[in-house]
Amino acid sequence: MHTNRFGGSWFTMDASVGKSFLNKSLTLKLSATDISLFVLNHLNSNTL
Repeated sequence: MHTNRFGGSWFTMDASVGKSFLNKSLTLKLSATDISLFVLNHLNSNTL
C-alpha cells in the first residue's frame, strides 16, 4: 500500500513534467512557425 502511494505520486509528478514539457515544445513550434512565416512574407514583399 505504501509503495503504491509512492509510485502514484511519482507518476503524477512525471505526468505534470511531461505536460509542461509538451506545452513548452508546442509554444516553441508555434513561435518558430510565426517567425518563418514572417520572414517568408517579408522576403516576398521585398521581391515583388
